[in-house]
Amino acid sequence: MLSPNRTMLDSWTLVGVTAGVTNDQWSAELYIDNLTDERAEVSGNATYNRDRINVTRPRTVGFRVSYDL
Repeated sequence: MLSPNRTMLDSWTLVGVTAGVTNDQWSAELYIDNLTDERAEVSGNATYNRDRINVTRPRTVGFRVSYDL
């Protein structure tokens, strides 16, 4: 039994993927965070009998490029 103002959170797994290429002067990298786009519950509480759940960011896709002179 949970005490007042506590909320039971679901279990979760997040997946992140990164791939890139590089040489002497430049590098390029593609990344995906939260690949499965899961709404992972990271914290929560109950206030005035209402559950408030904080979830992770949605899927994030990005591309990084760097160049050395």
